Amino acid sequence: SSRLLGAAVIFAVVLSCELVRFPIQSVAPTDARAMSFRTWYTHARQSGDGGDSSGKSLSILVFTDYMCPYCGTTVPSIEAAADRSEKRGSATMQLAIRDYPLDQSCNKFVAVTVHPGACEIAVAVRVVRRQAGEAAARGFANWCYRGINGHLSVDAVRKRVADLGFAEALKRDYDLALADVRLDVDLGARLGVQGTPRVFINNVGLPGSQFFFDALAVEQGLLDNAKPPAGRH
Repeated sequence: SSRLLGAAVIFAVVLSCELVRFPIQSVAPTDARAMSFRTWYTHARQSGDGGDSSGKSLSILVFTDYMCPYCGTTVPSIEAAADRSEKRGSATMQLAIRDYPLDQSCNKFVAVTVHPGACEIAVAVRVVRRQAGEAAARGFANWCYRGINGHLSVDAVRKRVADLGFAEALKRDYDLALADVRLDVDLGARLGVQGTPRVFINNVGLPGSQFFFDALAVEQGLLDNAKPPAGRH
């Protein structure tokens, strides 16, 4: 019928828009992606970017938004890779997670608010860190990431903070933590961050999402097998 045909046309248009926003990418095996990463990274380093040429000292900087689905995949994977590297002693790694909420209430550099409430959630993670330490903050952050397509909301985060016993700390320290979030945002803007996740390895910014979703490829291609770029010994 014409009604069914109209519905099918609308569905096709919506689907095509979603594919433009989130294009389907073919995923090569991890070892092939690792080789691709090594090739790109070596070229980037030879082009003048900084970093330790031995591949044994790594500085990884990640800008995240706790309401960003891609961040929910990327950040825990990079943290796990860092944990494995530390246990093996295969590289000296400094991993820094910084805030870049896509929310105009604390980020004046975004044209529109993509994730309403992301600033308050970033504040909550910082408050948990101050009250209970890094491991607790990481667990709280991963709880946020797991809830992106389900339970995550500002109200849910406030309740979670209260259940942890930090409701008063959230009220008391809110403005101070928010100021720290804004410092991260300013740093991100100076580094050219426009969205999340944004990853820098030894001062080299990863160019696209093809690397974001396979931290194992990055680990295999850099942490274990990095070679000094030619002429940069």
